[in-house]
Amino acid sequence: MLNAAITIRSTWKNYAGLKIHARGEKLIIPANLEPVAARLFRSELRVGTGTNDINAVKEMEQSFKGGYMVYDYLTSSFAWFVLTNIPGLVFFQRKPFETDMSVEFSTDNLLVKGYQRYVPTYYDWRHLWGTYPAN
Repeated sequence: MLNAAITIRSTWKNYAGLKIHARGEKLIIPANLEPVAARLFRSELRVGTGTNDINAVKEMEQSFKGGYMVYDYLTSSFAWFVLTNIPGLVFFQRKPFETDMSVEFSTDNLLVKGYQRYVPTYYDWRHLWGTYPAN
């Protein structure tokens, strides 16, 4: 995870090949990794050691200001993602949610329907960086 933040910050370039100001802002993890993220983000000292080393994740001022978010719908138990400061995910609402009701004549049942149209998409892949775990 630390390598991801450093890689994003130091090596990402724009389409012209120029270095950009990209920073990892939030870690998105599956539920299985929540205890690990809690140890990394909330402990003052280095996790799992008897030494008084600093917790490097907590000390990185430029990265992970948003902390972490557990997303229950990730299909892999080991994959994690980093949201960056570069805008890129887009949600176009083509038609807002609307409902309509009517009463069925023969049974007096209330019929309700809802309708909406939207397009979730992206325009910059650098908004979200993910891992590809072996397991």
